[in-house]
Amino acid sequence: MKKNLLIVIFLVVILLLFCSWQNNSIVISHYEYAGDKVDSALNGLHIVHLSDLHNKEFHGRLAAAIKEQQPDFIVITGDLIDRNCTNLDIALDLVKEAVSLAPVYFVSGNHEEQSNMYPELQSRLKACGVIILDNEANIVEFRGGNFNFIGLVDPQSYKNKLSNPYGTEEQGKIIKEIIKANRVEDKFNILLAHRPEFFEVYAECGIDLVFTGHAHGGQIRLPMIGGLVAPGQGFLPKYTSGLHTMGNTAMVISRGLGNSIFPQRIFNRPELVVVTLKRI
Repeated sequence: MKKNLLIVIFLVVILLLFCSWQNNSIVISHYEYAGDKVDSALNGLHIVHLSDLHNKEFHGRLAAAIKEQQPDFIVITGDLIDRNCTNLDIALDLVKEAVSLAPVYFVSGNHEEQSNMYPELQSRLKACGVIILDNEANIVEFRGGNFNFIGLVDPQSYKNKLSNPYGTEEQGKIIKEIIKANRVEDKFNILLAHRPEFFEVYAECGIDLVFTGHAHGGQIRLPMIGGLVAPGQGFLPKYTSGLHTMGNTAMVISRGLGNSIFPQRIFNRPELVVVTLKRI
């Protein structure tokens, strides 16, 4: 009896350690984007991508991991904060570290749009030196070359413009209008957007490279199956992680760093993404 109890205690401890490791140990994923629209001056440029922090505190480990990647640019694709447990200071402490390393570009996620804190967050991000691209574009000069950053606010902000607040077809039409107004034909166009499920729209608009998050990697990932569930895509979602291509458009999806409704990641550790540009 005592032996059985010790075995149970041992297994519980192992399970708790595993769950803690899955939720807190950062994995770094590296991808390359190669294309003839990449200016030769941009060859080898490093973009570090963060998404879906949800107020999670990594006690300096995330900032250290970002620094190790020697980023030329840092992009954040929304949900720095969590609408149910908003703590701006956690997000801003990380951002202050990030802006000391490289220029930081930000677009909102659904949690920013659903919270009552986004105006304050915007103001404080700008005060830190973050460039906010809410439905705007910014042509960036780098080493004598250049490219065009475009940012989309999360479609949650469109709800007053739609007959059906959850109608993805109507949301897609608005996204197309915003992208077409900001895309530059003869430039390498990089889009920052929170949601990967609009990949077809991004590709139709002729975007070269997209950074997205939102899917949390499917929360629980299984071998040969991938993510189990993602907001906006439901069960067995198509877009949860990694590099995807459609025509001449590539999309990189961050599995995110924090948690929201479901508190546990399984086979899906917090992810920091690094993309290196290559000219071909």
